[in-house]
Amino acid sequence: MLTTHAERVHTTQVEELLSNMNWARGELEALIASTPPDLLVGPRKNGWSAKDHLYHLGTWDLYLIAVLEGEPRVPALGVDIDPRAPFDDVNAIFFERGKDLPLAQVLGFFRGNRSHIMELVRGLSDADLARPVSDIQPADPPPPGGSLRVWIEAITFEHDREHGEWMRELLEEAGRESAVTARR
Repeated sequence: MLTTHAERVHTTQVEELLSNMNWARGELEALIASTPPDLLVGPRKNGWSAKDHLYHLGTWDLYLIAVLEGEPRVPALGVDIDPRAPFDDVNAIFFERGKDLPLAQVLGFFRGNRSHIMELVRGLSDADLARPVSDIQPADPPPPGGSLRVWIEAITFEHDREHGEWMRELLEEAGRESAVTARR
């Protein structure tokens, strides 16, 4: 049976979400590919290197994987902390855990976790995206509010864009400092 033009151009919410996730992650991958490894590991801004940002993103992806699989979130993160603790406290634990890891290990973690999320999201329906996270999460600790789509957006492409901007700033500053040093 042939489909109409309207049926062919209709994009599901899942497809739109996957497209946004691919776009944002593609931007980060382009940044990684265009940056020498020593700059991904070396320069720091507010204590963080680009590698630290990538580890941070990969770790928060574990949180989303747990949400999507209906598993407890805190054990998935490997964090021994009150889940209602401020994000900065949780992020500090992630930073300490990942700061000394080799770049190749961090990149594998970063890429592998997102690949798993993409597989899980492909298995969702538009109706699933509208469900409250509390419908699919264990109650201890209390699950976050909002729809599944809101959480996927926040932890994937919105988070990628946020940290991508910080990484670009860090690398641009490192480039300017390198140019000044080279002129001396």
